Parts: sequence; C-alpha cells; structure tokens
Amino acid sequence: MPSPFFKSFSYVNAYNLSQRAESNQTWWKICFPNALTVCNYLCGITAVYFSLPEVTVEYRPFVILFWLIAASFCDAFDGPLARKFKSHSEFGTCLDSSTDLSTFGLAVALSIFLQFCTFKGSYSLLGLLIALVYFIFVHLRLARFTRLE
Repeated sequence: MPSPFFKSFSYVNAYNLSQRAESNQTWWKICFPNALTVCNYLCGITAVYFSLPEVTVEYRPFVILFWLIAASFCDAFDGPLARKFKSHSEFGTCLDSSTDLSTFGLAVALSIFLQFCTFKGSYSLLGLLIALVYFIFVHLRLARFTRLE
C-alpha cells in the first residue's frame, strides 16, 4: 500500500485493493449510503458558504446550524444503511471518515473563526485559537475512532 502524503491522514488511505472486487448487490444499494455521505459533505460546504461575511443572510448562526444538523442526519444514516443493505466497504468507511473531518472538523472550525471575526469586526486571534484547538481535537478523535475499528 502506498504511504499517504500526510501521516496523520493514514487512516483515510487504509483500505485494501481487494475491496475493489465486484459486488453482487444492485447498484443503488451500493451507491445510496455513499450518496448520503456526499450529501453530508455538501451540507458542510453549504454551512461554510453561509458563514462567509460576504454572504448576506438573516439569522446567520441559525442557518449555519441548520446545515450542520442536516449534515449530522446524513452522517447518522449512511453507516446503518450500508450495513442494512450489506454494502459496507472500506472505501465507504474512508469516505465517511474524511467527510466527517471536513464537515464536523473544518467546516465547524471555519464557521467558529468567521463568526468570531464578524463579532469583533476584524481578525480574531481568540477565534483562530478556539477553531484550531477544536479542529485538532476532532482530527485526533476521528483518528482514534478509525484506529479502533
């Protein structure tokens, strides 16, 4: 197996080439859980979009929270559906882990930082510190969880 570019993301690249074997499941049973994972990612991107100061939206924190809750619903159902359809794979597991890092790590950390900048009116060192600490702990938690599987 080739070594990953970043050692800390090795759990994302830890799937076997044997997992690419053809499955006897129908295509929608294989694609539906992964499509929910991609929806999770798109909800995270949408939350980041609405947290940008250039985007004018009323009740910005609630709109961001809505998209993060929508992402959590997608995340809550992708794994159980994959197991129910017996279509779980190492690829799906790695896709879910990297999407969780993007949505619940990076998107939330960026939203925290941008909200602190909005409250202060300029660059916020406290917001940056809180966002970095949050992202590091999410990354460590996901790495530990993936390692335990």
